Amino acid sequence: MELTVDVLGAQGDGIVRFEKGAGFVPFTLPGETVRVSGKWPKFQLEKILKASDQRVAAKCLHFQTCGGCSVQHLELGKYLNWKRQTLVDAFASEGLTPVVADCIPCPSSSRRRVTFSLERPDNDIEIGFQGPNGFVAIQQCPILLPEISSHLETFKMLGAMLMRGRDGLQLSIAACDNGLDLNFLVEKEPSEAMISDLVRAVAKTPFIRASINGAIAVEHERPYVTFGQAQVQIPPDNFLQAVTNSEVQIADIVLRHLKGQKKLLDLFCGCGTFTLRLAKQSRVHGVETETDALLALQNAQFTDGLKPVTTEKRDLLDAPLTAKELSQYDGVCLDPPRAGAQAQIHELVKSSISKIAYVSCNPVTLARDSAILVKGGFELKNVSPIDQFQYSPHVEGVALFSKVTSRKQRPLFGRKV
Repeated sequence: MELTVDVLGAQGDGIVRFEKGAGFVPFTLPGETVRVSGKWPKFQLEKILKASDQRVAAKCLHFQTCGGCSVQHLELGKYLNWKRQTLVDAFASEGLTPVVADCIPCPSSSRRRVTFSLERPDNDIEIGFQGPNGFVAIQQCPILLPEISSHLETFKMLGAMLMRGRDGLQLSIAACDNGLDLNFLVEKEPSEAMISDLVRAVAKTPFIRASINGAIAVEHERPYVTFGQAQVQIPPDNFLQAVTNSEVQIADIVLRHLKGQKKLLDLFCGCGTFTLRLAKQSRVHGVETETDALLALQNAQFTDGLKPVTTEKRDLLDAPLTAKELSQYDGVCLDPPRAGAQAQIHELVKSSISKIAYVSCNPVTLARDSAILVKGGFELKNVSPIDQFQYSPHVEGVALFSKVTSRKQRPLFGRKV
């Protein structure tokens, strides 16, 4: 069957319009004529008969198979516009038309965290990702930092020491300021002998820590990252923004918006990604549900000049801060999980908070929560897209809000009107 692609969808598939609804063809671009197999609505690309002039060569030999990237074949300017449009469309679906800035790109080969799968399909161990059709072994990953992608063979060697028979495992890696932090995720608890072999092997690598299911097996140095003027020693498998450069861009937007606010809240603060940067200009209270992340924040080492930072352990999804509790603060930064923070947003609407910086990796829930804030009396100043999930459908968004204050009318001739 031959089809002509109409538009590029939010998930990176080419969309063909039929009378009965949209059909999807992966790895295609608007205006292209393609030969496909399969049935509506999901087709498989067989051949490109007429290519778009926006098509470029993919950067990775595993593109179209590993499942991680959906749009490596679109030229950069159009690609960034597509990412921006994802946010525009999400807000439009909630009846909002904010100013959406140009999408901020991230450098090539800059992703600092990844989770690999290790499997033994035959006799040899392979490293790769879980693609749409199962495990895909890889030899490269150009979106990763070179200090990660250059060690694929070493990761396989270490993983082999914890694998039993055909059982696979996952390996989460974070590139910290002082080296790589590894966390092996296994279903069956390894024996003491297996752990001892791993410890000896890690000693011969440049890696600074290896953990198994979050329990430290060997640590030559405590991994740390820098947030502004602070150095934070992170726990195993701790959440970090995917790209350091993107994290700095996001933080700059948040800090500029909240400048001048004396007391700030950082909700879903993690180990202090924004908390410790905000403390350069304001007193900050960080709230987080993960104990290890809070301990890392509390033990942060920082230079003189930061304002006081306090912390609180609390599950904000089940127990949001109330309007009364919020009354002692001037501004809020929040970076919730993909599900958003609907319950907390309703309390913010009822509060006296004057400024909000909302960071989100999910345009749909960001737009939903933004609509609640706007309806509740906040002005949505602008939205900034940041592309730290390169070549995937995902995009980070930062939405900035200010409380609308209606100027009280002066009495006319001694009467209120």
